[in-house]
Amino acid sequence: MKYFVPLVLLCSLIGCNSQSTTPEGFDYGSIEKGVYRNHFFNFSIDVPEDWSVQSDEMMDELSEAGTDMIAGDNKSLKQDLDAAEINTAYLLTVFKYEVGAPVDFNPSYLFVAENLSMAPTIRNGKDYLEESKKLLQQAAVEYQFPPVEQPVVNLGGKEFYVMNTVMEYIGTKIEQTYYACIDQNFALTCIISYSGEAQKQELETLLSSIKFL
Repeated sequence: MKYFVPLVLLCSLIGCNSQSTTPEGFDYGSIEKGVYRNHFFNFSIDVPEDWSVQSDEMMDELSEAGTDMIAGDNKSLKQDLDAAEINTAYLLTVFKYEVGAPVDFNPSYLFVAENLSMAPTIRNGKDYLEESKKLLQQAAVEYQFPPVEQPVVNLGGKEFYVMNTVMEYIGTKIEQTYYACIDQNFALTCIISYSGEAQKQELETLLSSIKFL
């Protein structure tokens, strides 16, 4: 059994060089009675009681580790990723097991919002994912982009564009599905990370609990 911690791989994807302003009323959300609610984006999603919700401090560590892994020796890419962090808010990150648990792969889902006030050419979720793909193709690790059966899906009443990625890290195949939409000049993205169809289906079932008010 392999002790493997899946990194949060490249959540902030559009490298902006200037710090943008957080709008009044921006909400990181909160969890109450097994439900995460965010009033700024007006959505909720179930959080299983026995899953592990990550703190802000843990997210900072995972994000930094993911950035280092992806950028490798590419200093320019590292600078772009660090700049993008300025405009990025991690709203919710949930792993099935505690980080560091002795499992082959620890599936997770997360929601992240990126301020696009400095990226006026990003008009919809498709544009955002296309820019994300360009950045991932510069990564020190090799990404593949399997075709998507449904390029646009409805999650809780809102349309999200979809992108699949696959990469290998320390001998483990890591699969991710990105769901992105534009909301109030933010890219709101959900990323599920899994290894194998069973984990993917479990995460998709959780996503079916999303509700936009």
